[in-house]
Amino acid sequence: MVIKDKLLYFGVFRSDGASLLTNISKEKQVVNEFYFSIESILKSQGNLIYEKKTSIDLLKETTYMQYIMGHDLRWIIGNINELFMPEDLFTEISEEIFGYDKNILNKLRKINIFLQNITYKSDLKVLIYESEISKYISSGELSFFNIPIKLTVKQRERHLKFLEKIMKESKGIDVRMIEGKIVDEINNEENPSIFLSKNLKIIKMNMDDKMNGYAIATDDNLKNICDDLFNIIWEEKSNLVSRDKDYILDRISKAIDYMKIINEKF
Repeated sequence: MVIKDKLLYFGVFRSDGASLLTNISKEKQVVNEFYFSIESILKSQGNLIYEKKTSIDLLKETTYMQYIMGHDLRWIIGNINELFMPEDLFTEISEEIFGYDKNILNKLRKINIFLQNITYKSDLKVLIYESEISKYISSGELSFFNIPIKLTVKQRERHLKFLEKIMKESKGIDVRMIEGKIVDEINNEENPSIFLSKNLKIIKMNMDDKMNGYAIATDDNLKNICDDLFNIIWEEKSNLVSRDKDYILDRISKAIDYMKIINEKF
C-alpha cells in the first residue's frame, strides 16, 4: 500500500498468509519515488512501446517524409541504404522496386527532392559502420527502405562518390565511422539502423523479417533509450568511433578506387 506524500507499506507473504517481509516508511522522498514508479507502470500497461510498419506503409502514410522534415536528425547506418544516393540513382532504384505503384513512386519522388535540396544541406549527425562499406563494395547488397536489392558495380561507385562529395562540401553534416562492434555478443546479428529526430524514432527491423518493417517508437522510455544509445556511441565510445574527417574520406576514397578497379576488370 502506498499513500502519496504520507505512507509506504510493503509486504511479502507466503501462500498460507505468513509474513516473510514487511517494511513501513513515512519518509516523503521514499514514499513518492515508489508511488510514481507504480503510477508509471500502471499508465503504460497495455500500451504498445512501438508501432510496426512495413516499408510501404512508411511511405504511403508519409511517416518517412514527416521524419526527414523533422529537426535534430541523427542516423545510425547499420547497413548501406537509400541515404546519400545521388538523385538519379535514387530514382532508378525506386522505379526498379516500386515501379508497379505510381502512388509510392510519387511519394519517393518528393522524398528524393527533399533529401537532395534540404536534408543533405542541413545539420546532420551520422554514424556509419566501416564494415558495411566494405561489405557493400564487395557484395553490392543494399537495403532500399528495408527491401534488399543488389546494385551493379557502377551504381555502387556512383553512390559512394556522392557520399564523398557531400562530406567534402557540407559544413553541417558530421559523419563518424564505427570501426568495430559496439557489442561483441551480437557479432552474428545485423548492425542496428536507427533514424532519430526530435519527435520520431524509427528502428529498422531485420531484413529477414518478411514485413521489411520498421518499428516506430511510441513509448517515451523507448524514445529516450534510442537517444541515449546514439549519444553513448557518439560521445563515449570514442575508442571505437573515428571522428577524423580526413581519415573517413580516405577510407571512402579507397573504397571508390577499389570499385573502379572492379569496374574496369568486369
